[in-house]
Amino acid sequence: MHSRQFVVNGNTYWLYVANYGDGSAKFCVSKPDFVDTKFINASEINGQFIEFIEQEGRNSPIFRVQVREGANVNVPFINYRLDLSNPDQPVTTFIRRGCCTGGI
Repeated sequence: MHSRQFVVNGNTYWLYVANYGDGSAKFCVSKPDFVDTKFINASEINGQFIEFIEQEGRNSPIFRVQVREGANVNVPFINYRLDLSNPDQPVTTFIRRGCCTGGI
């Protein structure tokens, strides 16, 4: 599981990503200690194979998520921006598509 802390309007939140048995991801956001946990409803990143998650800065609510288009090596990827500035209404934005990731 991956987790990152971020702050919005002085409130601390956690972004965390759990992996299914096949390696695909499920994104959630909560307050510390898993209080008020919510599933992030974003088909672009949920149920996908994640290459990496990069936070824009310390405690930033903005993340770059790279999705692998398959579980193998040398597969195309898509980069997305995940904006959690409003944790109740996450926004996922397409950045670019490219080739190829190293895979798992």
